[in-house]
Amino acid sequence: MMSGDLQILQDSFDTLFTSTLLFDQQSLAELVAALAQLTVGVLEGAGIPKKDIKGVSSKQNSASSGLNESEILQAVNTFAITRLVETALVNISRIEMIWKVLVSFTLIKLFRWLTSIF
Repeated sequence: MMSGDLQILQDSFDTLFTSTLLFDQQSLAELVAALAQLTVGVLEGAGIPKKDIKGVSSKQNSASSGLNESEILQAVNTFAITRLVETALVNISRIEMIWKVLVSFTLIKLFRWLTSIF
């Protein structure tokens, strides 16, 4: 039953991202910006231990809950990048607009992230 639910969810995501061809410019720009934000957010969170209210690092929390933080971050990053590529390919006729949104957002965030770790 679980695999059937996962297949339905996968099919829904596929339909959502392939139907971006029908999105207006603003909706497409917002989707691309959100996927870029997700990708950069994963980069910002990778390798930087965060503290919760009790002062226990998130790596300790994820280990105790049986979750591997790096695997989760990798899966989220792979999802975001895969969907960005898929969205760009579906909307190849509007690639200039997608590229402008992606580059402007990603470069600013990436620069901030790089300056924060060096």
